[in-house]
Amino acid sequence: MEMARAPKLLALIFTAIVGAFFVFSRSNGAPPHDVLSMALLHLDDGYILYFQPEQALAEVNLDVLKTLALEYAGFVESALDGHILQQYDTLVHGLSFRLEYTDKVYKALGSESVPQDVVQTTDERLFAFLRLFKADALELNGVKMTLERDKTVTTQEDEA
Repeated sequence: MEMARAPKLLALIFTAIVGAFFVFSRSNGAPPHDVLSMALLHLDDGYILYFQPEQALAEVNLDVLKTLALEYAGFVESALDGHILQQYDTLVHGLSFRLEYTDKVYKALGSESVPQDVVQTTDERLFAFLRLFKADALELNGVKMTLERDKTVTTQEDEA
């Protein structure tokens, strides 16, 4: 009699394990269809962050622009684990940088998953995060901060 119960008990345990596996694998699986992973954001394509005087206050001290560019370079490296690619101090003052997919970036942008308008939303979130760092100094000195995705530029020589 006990021999007949053993296969049933074994089958019941096996069914419970398989059921638990399906429940846990589905809850931690792929995100819903309306959400994309941060890995699809192309953060490593790079960004350019630059500072310009507001039109009305065109006499901003160049030292202020240089200082902001240097401070933001340090902030991008420390707060976002970003890699500074180049710093600019001739026609514009600013920097270009690339981000990795780190916990700091996920935290700064608010989520590991974002809505379908993923690129625009990410750029807006990143701009807002960067603006918070020196918002008072930017406003006090009449400096406009601009964040753009780094664009690949080709010349006619490159196309030939």
